[in-house]
Amino acid sequence: MYKKVINAIQNSNNIAILTHISPDPDAFGSSFATKAWLNDMGKKATVYIESGDEPPKKYEYICDDYVVFDGEKSYEHDLCLCLDCGDEKRLGERISIFNAAKVTVNIDHHITNNNFAQINLVKQAGATGEILYKLMTMLTKPLTKRQADCLYFAISSDTGSFKYSSVTDSTFEIAAELMRCGADNEYISRTLFEMVPMSVTLLKAKALSQMQVYEDGKIAIVTVSQEMMKEYGVDDMQLTGIAEMARSIEGVEVAVAITEKADKISISMRASNDVDVSAICLALGGGGHKKAAGASLNTSLDEAQKTVVEQTLKFFRASN
Repeated sequence: MYKKVINAIQNSNNIAILTHISPDPDAFGSSFATKAWLNDMGKKATVYIESGDEPPKKYEYICDDYVVFDGEKSYEHDLCLCLDCGDEKRLGERISIFNAAKVTVNIDHHITNNNFAQINLVKQAGATGEILYKLMTMLTKPLTKRQADCLYFAISSDTGSFKYSSVTDSTFEIAAELMRCGADNEYISRTLFEMVPMSVTLLKAKALSQMQVYEDGKIAIVTVSQEMMKEYGVDDMQLTGIAEMARSIEGVEVAVAITEKADKISISMRASNDVDVSAICLALGGGGHKKAAGASLNTSLDEAQKTVVEQTLKFFRASN
């Protein structure tokens, strides 16, 4: 399958790069690593971001050049690469770019991926960045510092700085190779895990103080409304890591973050036991991994909270 992807790339000149709506750092890092790689091969490559999903300022070192999708325009490409995206619904309005492309490729590490493209490179890995490393090094050795930084950014973020259960010996081997290629571990780690504005810290503290708990504290649900974000002057793209913060509380086995965005409700779930949160998110129209998954709902915040609580309790009780 790697060879099929490489063949599709070699036979294309104008390439679209898409990732899922509400992109996380693995999605961003994977997209911009691929863009840099393709550009260095002499290909025209464009990263398309859904309106409202623009990367936060602190990621500008990685997310250097992209196009915000405009539904009034038509886009035609030889090839469309979909990265870190479990199904076509997670492409949002950019599905039109995917549908118009002559060849489509899906590269992902989510177990719930539905193999929606013509060519599907879906493998179990700690991050999509790991799969891309193997793909890229089949043609390019060593990688450039730019490519290495983007992939390290992707892998470090999606493995929680290499502490999640998805991490394998291969993950560490790839990370070491990326550092040999110039990846800046210290800067990337600070950007991902330490550079948090005071306003975001205060908002997260308020959200956690209003956390709802169920099943004797084994389920924790944190909600952030648009009103709360306006109160603290925080953009929803800055609100990463709330589910992880709730999961870190002693006794919590399933943590859920519900964030009210301008046009949808974003759901992020994390588990520290055998509850399969990807199954919960799949029931909500999303997907992901057993211990880390997400979904989006087009309902009111109140309706979303009710639905998420019902589904989470249903799956949690079934697993116990």
